[in-house]
Amino acid sequence: DDKVQAHKEQEIQSIVHGVVSLEQLSPGYGAERRRIRVTKLRGVPFMGGFHDFSVRKGGLIVFPRLVASQHDMRAKSGEI
Repeated sequence: DDKVQAHKEQEIQSIVHGVVSLEQLSPGYGAERRRIRVTKLRGVPFMGGFHDFSVRKGGLIVFPRLVASQHDMRAKSGEI
């Protein structure tokens, strides 16, 4: 489906198993950027927010979104 009618979005989300949005951004400088966002995936835990992705032969490669608060830098440096 597309996002032409905003009120229809809630109706669609109530009947589908998953909702995924794909975007392609073209900034004024630098490379183009593609990102994916899962807004609903019934019965499966997922990390919300945007994730970068790449289109390759055979499908998509989705890169995990890194959140600084979820990583302990002391463990990597051997301080713990």
